[in-house]
Amino acid sequence: MENFYQWREQSKVNPLYQKLAEHPVAYFCMEYATPKNLPIYAGGLGVLAGDYVIEAYQQNFPMVAIGIFYNQKCYVGSSGDYCVKNDPVQFGLSPVVDKLGKRIKLSIPINNKEVYFCAWLYNSGTVPIYLMDSNVEENDQDDREITNLLYLADPEIRIKQELILGIGGAMLLRELGIRPSIYHMNEGHSAFLVYELTKQIMQDKNLKYNNAFKQAAKQIAFTNHTLVVGGHDVFSVQTVKELLKKYASGGGLPLEEMLHPGVDKKNKKVFSTTFLALNSATMLNAVSKLHSDEAKKHWPDYKTLNVTNGISVSRWDKISDSEDIVKSHLKSKKILLDFIKKETGVKWRPNDLVIAWARRIVSYKRPTSPFEDLQAIKKLLNNRREPVRLLYSGQPHYDDNEGHFLANELRKLASDELRGKMVFLEKYSTQISGMMISGADVWLNTPIVGLEACGTSGMKAALNGVLQCSTNDGWLPEVDLEKIGFMLDDKYVSLSLVDTIANHIVPLYYRHLGDRGVNSIWRSKMEWSRETILHYFGSDRMLRDYIEKIYRPLLAH
Repeated sequence: MENFYQWREQSKVNPLYQKLAEHPVAYFCMEYATPKNLPIYAGGLGVLAGDYVIEAYQQNFPMVAIGIFYNQKCYVGSSGDYCVKNDPVQFGLSPVVDKLGKRIKLSIPINNKEVYFCAWLYNSGTVPIYLMDSNVEENDQDDREITNLLYLADPEIRIKQELILGIGGAMLLRELGIRPSIYHMNEGHSAFLVYELTKQIMQDKNLKYNNAFKQAAKQIAFTNHTLVVGGHDVFSVQTVKELLKKYASGGGLPLEEMLHPGVDKKNKKVFSTTFLALNSATMLNAVSKLHSDEAKKHWPDYKTLNVTNGISVSRWDKISDSEDIVKSHLKSKKILLDFIKKETGVKWRPNDLVIAWARRIVSYKRPTSPFEDLQAIKKLLNNRREPVRLLYSGQPHYDDNEGHFLANELRKLASDELRGKMVFLEKYSTQISGMMISGADVWLNTPIVGLEACGTSGMKAALNGVLQCSTNDGWLPEVDLEKIGFMLDDKYVSLSLVDTIANHIVPLYYRHLGDRGVNSIWRSKMEWSRETILHYFGSDRMLRDYIEKIYRPLLAH
C-alpha cells in the first residue's frame, strides 16, 4: 500500500479535503474503548471506534466524535453482581462549556416533557469525543438515569438514549459552532440524528420536510457492524410515536412522514433504527468482504460497499521491531502467565501451549464449542509431556441472559473439571485483552460463519505473532488462513477443533520448541501473521478507505 503519510499530504491540496478541514466528519457511536479505558464500552464495536478515533487523531484528520457518558458500569461475575459509579472528572473528562465558560445544557422534548442533557469532553490521544449525559439537576430521577447503563433491555430507556445520542449530538455540534460536512453513523443507534439535521435544514433554508430530508441524507454515511438480529434495535411504532410527538410538533415536523423510513415493511407496527439508518444514508458500508456479501443478501435494495476493519497498530503492538519475534513473544507470555498466577493462583510453565479465547460472550461466537466432547479436550489438557492450556475471558452485555449462562458455564469448567488446566479471567478489559493477544500462543475464534462481521481481536493477536485457530469468518477469508494459523470446519467445529489441536497445533508447537524456534514452521507462521497485519489491516488503511470510498463521494454530492 502506498505510504499513508505521503498520500495524506498529497490529498490535502484536494478541494474536497480542504472542505473537511473547515467542516469535519462527525462520527457517532454508542460506545468507545478509549486509551485510558473509560468504562463506556461493551465489546468489539467500542474497541473498533476507539481505534478509529485514535487513528484520526494521529493522522490529524478533521473529525469529532459523539457518544454517551454512562454513569455506571455493572459487572456479573463469580463473586456476584455489582455496579461501579463512573466519575467523569476522575477519568479526565472536562465539562463542555460555551465561549463564556458557562456549562452547556440542552434539552429535547421527549414524550410530554423536556429532557435535559450536558456533555463531557474526552480528548486524550483521540480526536475530541463529546459524551452526552442526562444526569443533570434539571431532570427528575428517572430522566437522570437515562444515560446510566449501556445497552439496557428496557425499550423506552433505549429509545431515549438513542434520541440523546442522535438528536442531542447534532444539537450540541450546532451549539458549539461545529458544522460537519459528513455525519458517520455506526449502527442504527444514532439514526435519529436525521430528524435534527432535517429540522435544521428546514429552518436554515426554509425548505419543506421532504426536500430537507433529502439534503440531510446527502451528508450521512451508515456503517453496519453486525447482521445478528440482536444487534438491531426494534421498537413499537406506537412507543416511538409517543416519545417523538412533542419533538415533531415543536419543530414543525410531520410525525407520520418522519416515522415512515424506519417502519418495517413486513410489520407496520415495528420501528427499526437500522431501517431508518438505511433509508436516511447516502453511503452504506459493511466491515469485511464476507460481511458485505452477506449484507447484500439481507438488504438487496441497498448498495453496500466494503471497508474492512483495521486496528491501531501503535495501540496493540507489543513487539519491538529490533527484537526477534520469538523472544519478544516469550516476554509477553511471561507477563501474561504472571498475571494469571496473581489473579487465580494457577501456575503454568513458560513452554505450555496456551490457547486463548477472549471477546464479548454471545451465543453465535460459540465460546463453549471446545467442550462438546469434554473427555477429548480433557485428554489434551492432561497430557503431561505436551500439555495444552485454555485461557478465557470476556463479558456478555448486561441484559443478555443467554450470554451470562454461557459465561457461567465457562467459569464452572475452569473452577471444577478443568481446574488448573483452564482459566477464566474476570473483569475483562482492554488491559487484559492486551496481555492475552500478545502472550497466548494460539488465538481461538469459533463463530458461526457469516455472523462475525469482522472480528478484530484476531488481527491484534496476529500483529503480535499469535497464530489463528478459527472458522473462516469475518476478516479471515481475505487472507490465506493456513499461512497464519489453522482453519476449523464451521459445521463440525467442536470435532474439528479437537482434531486440529491434537494432530496439527500440538505437534507443530512442540517441534518448534524442540528446534528452539530456529527456522521452524511455527516461526514462519508467526512472522507471516505479523506482516499480514502490518501490510493491510492497520487502522491507517481503514481510515484511508473511508476517505476514498465513503467520505469523498459524499462530499462530491
